[in-house]
Amino acid sequence: MSARAVPAGRVHRFAPLPWIAAALGLGAVAVESPVLAVGAGTAGLLAYLPWAGLFVVLVASASVQTWTTTVAGLTFRPDELVVIVVVLRAFTLRDRSRLRGTEWTLMAFIGAQAVASVLNAPDVRKSLLDAGLLAFGAAAYLATFAGLSTRDRLLSAARVLLVATAVSAATGVLALVSHWVWHTQWGVTQLETLGRFPAATGFAYEHDVFGSTSAAGALAFLVLWLQRNPLLSRAWAAAGFWVCAAGLVLSLARGAWIGLAAGIVVAVIVLGRGAKAAGGLTSLLVVGAIAAGGIGLTGFSLGRPSEVLSVGTSTATTCPSVADSPAPKVNDATTAPSPRSSISPRSPGRFKR
Repeated sequence: MSARAVPAGRVHRFAPLPWIAAALGLGAVAVESPVLAVGAGTAGLLAYLPWAGLFVVLVASASVQTWTTTVAGLTFRPDELVVIVVVLRAFTLRDRSRLRGTEWTLMAFIGAQAVASVLNAPDVRKSLLDAGLLAFGAAAYLATFAGLSTRDRLLSAARVLLVATAVSAATGVLALVSHWVWHTQWGVTQLETLGRFPAATGFAYEHDVFGSTSAAGALAFLVLWLQRNPLLSRAWAAAGFWVCAAGLVLSLARGAWIGLAAGIVVAVIVLGRGAKAAGGLTSLLVVGAIAAGGIGLTGFSLGRPSEVLSVGTSTATTCPSVADSPAPKVNDATTAPSPRSSISPRSPGRFKR
């Protein structure tokens, strides 16, 4: 039977493995966490979605980084359950892509992390948990690689990722607008290094992750805007670029600003003369406008542009060091208090680690 005779993304026979895994998950965690038990049961049902629907669930769950649940002292996110389902689902496809040298090398690397943790780590449990997080990321890549074996699936997955990135950026922008207008707190963070000035985070764990995601989306949409492609029209690509650019600016993630600028330079070099000189110049001007807008929005509005232009993000770069504070005067023979104990709670020398 040829691959064309098989409906894309369909399982060719009843596969009991997802049901068994879901049942084991329910029994293992039902007592400890009913919420996670419901998630395990739902994950078993997700395994029978068409591949396109399951990939949408994976991307959506990975975008929502702020929702977690704790079981036996371990923190779980929805996407970690979905990744397990995606792995089970992808490798039941008859027309899946076969693993090659790169994928086997990645698997060997993850295995080496586990072996090194057992043999050398001072805290084996913590090191294995960190290796497990790497394994989740590798599993998501391997399953996606195996499942995206046709051109149609690849194009559909690319559109899903682009839409999810634009929605994430738009959510962060709306959250910051809501914070300014109605003083809500969801989807924003207040940066200590900028006098608790608010930055957008959206669904992301923190503003740097949100800014990096928005920068990646802005770069992708910009290339699709400047080049003919089978994914999006130029109008939709332009709209996606400006939404992601707004999220990038409002994230106040300076590293993401620099990353977008570097990415555009690399894109212009890679595309070569196929990218019009005007297009490359326009791209660089857009990046300059984004950077200038971000600096103007943060530093100059606070009257402290020098802090925004500094590359470091730690509060230690803008707060006086405790070690640099003058020693207290000693008027008698008693032991002088340490410099740290002499600083009031509101002193610039006390900052949160």
